Order: sequence, then C-alpha cells, then structure tokens
Amino acid sequence: MTGRQKPVKSINNITLGYTSLKTGAVTIDVYTPKNRKPKSFASILRTIAHEIAHHQKKPYRQFYRGRWIIRKHYPAFYHRVNKNITQLKKDVILGQYFNTPNKKRELLTTDASAGFLDSSSDKRLGKD
Repeated sequence: MTGRQKPVKSINNITLGYTSLKTGAVTIDVYTPKNRKPKSFASILRTIAHEIAHHQKKPYRQFYRGRWIIRKHYPAFYHRVNKNITQLKKDVILGQYFNTPNKKRELLTTDASAGFLDSSSDKRLGKD
C-alpha cells in the first residue's frame, strides 16, 4: 500500500489475518480498518499468535443440531492463542513491546503508597 486509502465500509466484516493451512502462508493486515493508520506492534504480534494457533490447533468438523459445522475458533483454540501470547511476552526481544508502562497507574500507586492520613501529610497541609 503506497498511501492512505478510503476506510473499510463495514468494520464488522474485516479480515485482520489470513492463513493457508495447505501452504503454511500467513498474511496479516498492518493497517487499522477505519483510518488506515499503522497498527501497534503489540497488536500485530497478537494477530500473528492467533494465526499461528490455527496451525497448532487445526479446525475440525462436528455434527451439531443436525448438520455438519466446521469449528475454527473453539475454547481449546483460544487457550492455545493465550499460550502463544504468553510465550511472546516472555521473549527477551518481543516481550518489550507488550510491557509498556502506564504512567497513570504508576502515579496512582505512588500517591496511594504515600498515604494522605499519616502525620507527614498533615505537615504538608499546614497542620501541626
């Protein structure tokens, strides 16, 4: 893609990634569907983990309510996706993209640890 294009008309029917079980090829969309901005690296890694899980837990056929269905996304599949994501988080190089510190959370924990009801906080308020 050379530049930004028009947004996708229906955001509900987009494909974030595609995998071919026959050839083993994985294709991933690296732009957001609405504004066509580049995705974050953590989002791309999560999509890769999802597509790799399709090769690890292959889809299967199941007889359900009188007809055959193909189970592509099922609970054991999503357990595999979560395991793939935890493995990526444990990796030395790729794990740094998942561990972005939240500054608001850090500020809240430091304020809570200081304590507003102890004697030192009374001195800051002008009370002796």
